[in-house]
Amino acid sequence: MTMAAALFVCAATALAQSDDAPPDVPLWPGATATVRARDEAVLRGVEFVYALGMGRDDANFFAYGHDFLLCLHGVAHRAVGPVVRQRALDVAKALGRKWKREHTEVHEDATTAHAQRLLFGTFALDRLGMHFATLKAELREFLAAHDSHDFLGWHPAQRGPDEEAPPAPPPRRTRRTRKDGGELVESAAIDGAAANASSPLRRWAGALVRTYVADKLQLPLGGLTSPAATYADALRWRPTFLPYGAGGAAGGAAAREQAAAVSALLQTLSDFGRLQLPVAPLRAELDYVRSNLTAALASASGDVDVVGELLDAARAFGRSEEGGHEEVRAGVGFLLRTQQLDGSWPAATKGGGGQAAYHPTCAAMLGLAPHEHHGFGPAMPSVLPTL
Repeated sequence: MTMAAALFVCAATALAQSDDAPPDVPLWPGATATVRARDEAVLRGVEFVYALGMGRDDANFFAYGHDFLLCLHGVAHRAVGPVVRQRALDVAKALGRKWKREHTEVHEDATTAHAQRLLFGTFALDRLGMHFATLKAELREFLAAHDSHDFLGWHPAQRGPDEEAPPAPPPRRTRRTRKDGGELVESAAIDGAAANASSPLRRWAGALVRTYVADKLQLPLGGLTSPAATYADALRWRPTFLPYGAGGAAGGAAAREQAAAVSALLQTLSDFGRLQLPVAPLRAELDYVRSNLTAALASASGDVDVVGELLDAARAFGRSEEGGHEEVRAGVGFLLRTQQLDGSWPAATKGGGGQAAYHPTCAAMLGLAPHEHHGFGPAMPSVLPTL
């Protein structure tokens, strides 16, 4: 029995015996899936992420641990049963303590790529109530010693994401030693340089998330020779990409890139699912989500990342299975059918490392779990006129 399976057996037993056990009733009238089946699927995903994060392959967690934390925090604050929410929060904090042990400071030879991982990790810890004041202070100093271009590959207050950028320097590799004596190899190519070679849509999506996190932490992103880039700077390039193209039916990298960009926009505007978004200023995004979620589900490839991200995006507008929204019901059914025996969901391409090891599972869990909104977006009301 795998670690994930053993953990799930223990957690599922606690779920079944709890006074707060989810009801074994259909998710919607006529559905074959039940609330309990949905909660158990999410719980199995939580245990898979926990086993992966606590496993022996520390290189994956070292690079993407912040994503693990944000995913689990999201599950812990969604409208699933209290047992699942508490377990997700406990796992997030356990992995948060591990992340803090592995990322104790901003090293003297730190790259901007590494600093951005620290930025996202600090953001995740803040949301978990595990504040890391000393690391945050060191990050503030590091970010101020660079320009926004170093982190984004472009400066959204100065030019558009489709304008030609300076050539990227060749990547380096550095080695860091863990406290247990093991070694982690880290690519030292800065994310900004990597963004120079990516598409305008990907550069824009990356800028949205990075500037949002920096603004929320009140850590100016850059500022050495020009003002720091802000979320409002990045958001103003949205009209450049309207109208959005079709994606789900075609599948492939282009579809995933488009879905990821729309997801990045809606996640930041909704404060990662905590606020319900208004339809009127974001009609283009809602139309894209609805049509492409339906198309992705009709595709033979059945890309879990795309389905999960678009289902989560639909929920940001208040669409739900209980509300009779057919694309949401179809997405939930698809995700419940495609979960694997170890609690994970499959990646679109076989044998992929890095994010492919965990991201489909996180996307599926956040798509399955209904939002629990605590108000209305956008998260930064000052950007509403821009929309």
